[in-house]
Amino acid sequence: MKSIAVVVVLLLGFAAVPAALGQKPTGPAANPPSPEERAAQIAKIRREYQTPGVKVASTQPSNFPLPPYTSNVTDKGFVHSTKGTPAAAVTICTKDAPDVVYKWYLDACKKAQLSTSTPTAQAMAKMGKQGDLFLITAENPKQKMNITCVRNAKDNGTIISINWFLK
Repeated sequence: MKSIAVVVVLLLGFAAVPAALGQKPTGPAANPPSPEERAAQIAKIRREYQTPGVKVASTQPSNFPLPPYTSNVTDKGFVHSTKGTPAAAVTICTKDAPDVVYKWYLDACKKAQLSTSTPTAQAMAKMGKQGDLFLITAENPKQKMNITCVRNAKDNGTIISINWFLK
């Protein structure tokens, strides 16, 4: 049961990646939902997709190790385990460019006293068009986060995905 909750949290954290990589979206039209429509969507998800050991929320909690990115945000979500191995995933969509978001998270990690590592420029060149994808691994002795900033093909902004877990 522990591993199922962790897998669900991690999979939900990556749910936005296919659309960001240029695949056709499977959801509604390009117009973002109103706050009321978004609240109704989240309530429906909570009712229909109740997975034991997993909780879905619209925002990350205040005790999350990194602050949320708040500039030009168009959508956001948070999912975490409630049983078994602690794990969580944050997804934030912004109209800001991936390099801007990437630099912001590097600074946020430094302020949170997390050590960071990033792939080499050569490794990133093999993963796609330069400037469309940025990766950060941030950690301290007790916890680790994988931060992905990928260009959103729909609006040229960024989809941020943070997967957090204890070591």
